[in-house]
Amino acid sequence: MAKEMRRGRPPKTLGEPKRAQFNTRLRPSLKEALDADAQANGRSLSEEIELRLEQSLSQETRARDLREMLALALGAEVAALTLALGLAARNVAQWAPLLPPHINLLSDPFRFNQVREAILRVIDLLKPHGDPMALPGVGADTLPGTEASAEQWRTLGLGVGTELCWRIVEHPEQLGPWGFSIQEWLGPDVIKRIRAKGVA
Repeated sequence: MAKEMRRGRPPKTLGEPKRAQFNTRLRPSLKEALDADAQANGRSLSEEIELRLEQSLSQETRARDLREMLALALGAEVAALTLALGLAARNVAQWAPLLPPHINLLSDPFRFNQVREAILRVIDLLKPHGDPMALPGVGADTLPGTEASAEQWRTLGLGVGTELCWRIVEHPEQLGPWGFSIQEWLGPDVIKRIRAKGVA
């Protein structure tokens, strides 16, 4: 006579620690949603909840690691600015479902300009008080320890931005681990656009 199949969770393997019990109360709607997902995934309710908790902790760990990596690679101030500008761009892009389909951020002038406006707004709100054309140091025509003139220093940002785009297009390897990723994520059409503007 065939042995009746044992119901419930499979027996633990040798050496596997016993699971701790955790009792909690759930809203009926949440329990129904978890029950439905558990059934669809072939798991028990407790297994579904356990998996969700593990995924949540894993996401928090990844977010913490990303935070630390950005601060290490860019410095805290630049990392904060990078994240703020990135979130501004992302939040504009999230309106995509309300716009006509197949509109890409990097190919549609309207969406791109809205991202630009969001970024400029963030930068404007973060901008420190004072004359942005005045070099550090009262009445200085050159910075201490440099030979560059005031006019050369005032075009620093423009020059850095232009050089960065040139490196993205022609020499991504010079940007360390970021270069090829930026080039890939921008895509060939944007790379051609940068070249057409005479940067390369």
